[in-house]
Amino acid sequence: MKTLFFVIAFLLCGNLYAQNTLSPKEFKPIEVYHSEDLIIIQISDNAFLHTSFLQTNDFGKVPCNGMVVRNSNEVVVLDTPTNNKSADELIKFIKQKLHSKINAVIPTLIVTGK
Repeated sequence: MKTLFFVIAFLLCGNLYAQNTLSPKEFKPIEVYHSEDLIIIQISDNAFLHTSFLQTNDFGKVPCNGMVVRNSNEVVVLDTPTNNKSADELIKFIKQKLHSKINAVIPTLIVTGK
């Protein structure tokens, strides 16, 4: 029983030590862009959450999220905004604020059974 206790204590202490010494610097999310149609939040040095809004009949105005991941002066966009106006705003933000070009767009597709 003592051996089991020491093994568990050792693993817990090792895990806490690794988290304290090896974790990357703490980054607090920052809202870097906000309009009526698009919100962009920087969630790490090179990752941005973009939120646009879809007007639905059943649920009203629904937020839809995507990501922008930057590597040097290129970005990959994961999911596009919900409409052309929001997409134009996102492209303008990427070009003017991130000084980057879009290297790829990776959309997701939801298929319903209808």
